[in-house]
Order: sequence, then C-alpha cells, then structure tokens
Amino acid sequence: MKKVRKKLAKHRLGLSPQGTGFVGSTIDARYTSSSDPILKHNPLVEALNPTLAEEQFFQYLALNPAFHDAMREKPAHERMIATQTVGVVVEPLTWASNLYYAIERVIRYGYMNRNPLRQAKLAQMRSAFPNWDTVQSIIPHELKLNNVINSFALFGTSGVGKTLTLEKVLLTQPQMIRHRQMYEGEPLHLQQLVWLKLECPHTGSLRELITNFFAAVDQICSKNYSATYGSQRRQDLLILAMATVAANHRLGVLVIEEVQRLKNTDDAENLLDFFVQLINTIGVPIVLTGTFQAMPLITESFASARRADGQGDFIWANLDKGDVNWELLSDAIWRYQYTSTKTELTLDLRKTWHELSGGVPDIAVKLYRLVQIAVIGLDDETITVNLFRQVARDHLKLVTPIITALNQKDWDTLAKIPDLVISPKAMDRALDKSLGRLNTGGSADTLKMKEEAARRHGGAGGPVEELIGFLIKRGIGPERAKVCAEAAYAKCQRGTSEIDLFLSALDLASQPFGVTAPPKAPEASDVPKARNTGKTAVATTASAKKMTKKMAAQLKKSEAEALATTWLEKEKLERSTGELFSA
Repeated sequence: MKKVRKKLAKHRLGLSPQGTGFVGSTIDARYTSSSDPILKHNPLVEALNPTLAEEQFFQYLALNPAFHDAMREKPAHERMIATQTVGVVVEPLTWASNLYYAIERVIRYGYMNRNPLRQAKLAQMRSAFPNWDTVQSIIPHELKLNNVINSFALFGTSGVGKTLTLEKVLLTQPQMIRHRQMYEGEPLHLQQLVWLKLECPHTGSLRELITNFFAAVDQICSKNYSATYGSQRRQDLLILAMATVAANHRLGVLVIEEVQRLKNTDDAENLLDFFVQLINTIGVPIVLTGTFQAMPLITESFASARRADGQGDFIWANLDKGDVNWELLSDAIWRYQYTSTKTELTLDLRKTWHELSGGVPDIAVKLYRLVQIAVIGLDDETITVNLFRQVARDHLKLVTPIITALNQKDWDTLAKIPDLVISPKAMDRALDKSLGRLNTGGSADTLKMKEEAARRHGGAGGPVEELIGFLIKRGIGPERAKVCAEAAYAKCQRGTSEIDLFLSALDLASQPFGVTAPPKAPEASDVPKARNTGKTAVATTASAKKMTKKMAAQLKKSEAEALATTWLEKEKLERSTGELFSA
C-alpha cells in the first residue's frame, strides 16, 4: 500500500520517469496562412511558428559568453575556475541547419493528410490541385494524398552535439498548441502535440517506452493516460492506446534518443516494427538518434531501413581537420583563453589540437580547458604544442584507440565501442589538483616554488596538496586552507590514517583562525607509508575499499566526518582505480 501511495504522490507532484524531462512551451493557436498551396487551409500547419531563414537559425543557435582581455589580469584562482566558461560556448556548425530543415519538413508534411476539419481539408485540396473539383465530379472519393514524408535517423559520435542541437531545433516550435476558437468558420477544440522527445529505455522494453510516453503526455497536456492505460497487461492493447493518444493529440514528430540501447535486448525487433506501424497507420514521423552502435540495428530490417531513409540519414562523426566546421569551432573556443599570456592559434596548434581530440567538439572543449588549467599560475602561461601533448598523455590515454578510429573513419570499430565521454568528475579532479598546486607555495605558484613544495612534501601532488584541494573545495579560503593543511600534516603521527588526517584539517579550518605559523613538517621517513610516495596519496583498491568500510562505521555523527567520507569515497577511490573516463 505504501508503494501505491508513493507512486500516486509522484504522479500528483508531476515528477517524470526516465526519459520524459525535456519539455517545451505551450501556446494558444494563432494562424498564419501557409505559402505552400498543399499545406494551405490546414490549421495544424498554420498554427506553427514560421520557418527561420538559415542566418536567423544560426543566430538563434549560437551562444557566446562575454569575454574581455582584462580577465587575463585577474588572480590565478579566478582564471582557473573561469575556464568552465569554455564549456558553455555553442558554435553553430553547418550540419545543424540541415537537421533543422529536415525536422521542419517532417512536421509540416506529416500534417498534410491529417487536417482535422472537413471543410478546411476540402479548401486545402482545392488550393493544392486546381482541377480538384473536376476530379471529384467524375468519381467522388476520400481526400487522401500519398505520404511523401517518412522518417530519418541521426547517428553520431558521443560529444558531437546531437542532443544539444536536436533539442534547440525542437524548441524553435512550441511543444503544445491549444486550439480553442473558430478556424475558417468551423469550431476547433484540441490540444496539438507538435513534438515529443523520449529516451529509449535502458531495458529496451516496448512496454516501458509506451509507459514513458503516457507519462510525458500527461505532464504536457495535463491528462491522466497513465492511470487509464498504464495497468493494461496486453501489449497489443497498449500499442493501440498509444497510437490512439498520438492520433488524438495530432503528434507531429516523435524523437527517440539512445536507440543503441536496443543492441542487447530481445525487444529490439518489436520496437522497430512498432515505429514503422506508427508511421504507416497514423502518419507520425519518427526520428531515431544514437551512436554508431545503433546503425546495424536500424539497417538490419528492410522496412526499418526504408522508413529511416525518408529524409536521408544524418551521420555526425568527428570533424575533419580541413573541415570549415573545425575551423569555426576551434576559432570560437580559442577566444576564451584565460592565461596571462595571450597565445595565438597557429596552424601547428590547431593541427595538434585536432589530432589529440579526434575532432570531437566535446573532447576538444575539455582538452582546451585542461590545457589552461595545467598552465595557469606558472611563470610562463604560454600554450604550446608540447603542453597539449603532455595534457593529452595525462588525461586522454584511455581513449586513444577511439580517437584513432575516429580519425581513420573506422566505422566497424566505432560500431563496437561505447560512448566517448570525459567524466565531469575527472575535470573537477584536475581543477582541484591545480588549485592545490597553485596555493602550495603562496598566493601564486611558480616552477621554482613547485620544486620546493615537492621537495618539502614528498613530491608534487603530495598529501599537503591533497589537503589544500580538499579544503578549498569545501569553501575554505586559499591562504587559510594552506595553513590548516600544513598544520594538520605536521602534527600527524606515524600510523595516522588518511581519514583522521583529513578530519584534522577540516577541524582546524572550522575553528577560529588563529594559526600564525604551521609547525615544521616531519621528515619523509616519519610519514605513514600510504603517503610516503612522490605521487598522490592513494592506497590500493582493495585496501581503500576496506578503509571506506571502516570509515562508514566511524563517521556518522558529525557533518565534518560525512564530508570527509564523501570526498574519500568518490575521489580517492576513483583515483586508485585510474578511471578517468566514464563510458
């Protein structure tokens, strides 16, 4: 009973299940006469927003945060954190407009045969065919046109901007249009669902997809289809119910993302056949998107392949180094450079950047940010080819085979690999480490200070730097974090556990700040073995897991202990396994 009440509470609160979170705008219908005779007098088309010119679309898609050269003069800490802005930049690529016009075509011409008003439909046919009355006078028949628009698929590397671009394209049209007035002398009352985007369930289950569909329509149109149809056990009746709801709400296009999830499921063929059924029975265009792993799924069946080729499939791979898109993207991103020394984007730098990122926009953005994080605060903040290569060796080594396959356009290999994604946690770890390095020697780090810090604390990235980064991430000021970290490290005894060390530093930072000079740090021989290396203080995976179990039993009483536990579990253990990327 509790489970039932919990489900009902979620429904009342409007919480969405997986895959139904992307919602657009709702408007009241305002009709603009179509310039296309075959779409004229069709309220479903004439209530849509006008199609944008290509220049207007690119202006809408672009996102360029403010940047001024004066930002280079800010403190190193601020500049290092400001590199996050690089990830906000959106530079429209030429293929984006092709996707926009394809979506516009499938929506508008998908409505061609679905005019809800009889008199308006007759006026539509007369507008499209001047001889229509003559044809009707000979043999009256149902007003029906051939379905000239089918569906298409979008395949691409993870990180090329499929989802971002697709969502921006969908948002050029309202998601739901309320028709509640007279149209050409006929009353019209309906809720027109222009587009709906769902994610393919992780299980690949057709039933789960239909359930998510009902939940999404409930959320957007304020209906209760989940309660009406959700308990239906027979799958064929569920399919019929979904088709009926889609038809009643005049669904313009259904977008299904992440279709590569069907790869290892038994329901793949049923789901693909169902998509074709929706297209054939009620004329709803389907857009399927996924990584290259999805390509064999869509092309295996002749019917699915034919339908998915209605507009021509889109393949968004990595950008070629000679492609104008790579030049546009790299120029746009390079502008957001927060180093004190301004480095011009030379031909060698652009070529190396492309080689190391594979021409994947997401990887290129994150690599450029990592390069800046690595150099900010040093004596010389110039960005060089060697710096790019060093950062790539440190942070991209796990994906080198994937990047090689991208550069070589090796589709067979790409169809077998998972998504190419740099974990946000990896970016945070790189930033934390650099912030710790920045403060080890004082208000700004230099190469000379870095060597001194390494000599004093057992190597760059040693336990003191770990403590400083930990405290800064918890909102402690850089100077205070440095003093408290050194004080905690200096008073630790042989055999002191890492968790006690971090708790000690956090406790010092939470007290009134009266420490004027930290005690002298112990010699390297006095440091517990787990930290007596020139690397980050990392235990083996097995010992780290054992340590966290012990921590979980000890650290439940105070907020400070909980913070330390979280940090060690999520960051220290990830480092110990060497996992930098999430597939």
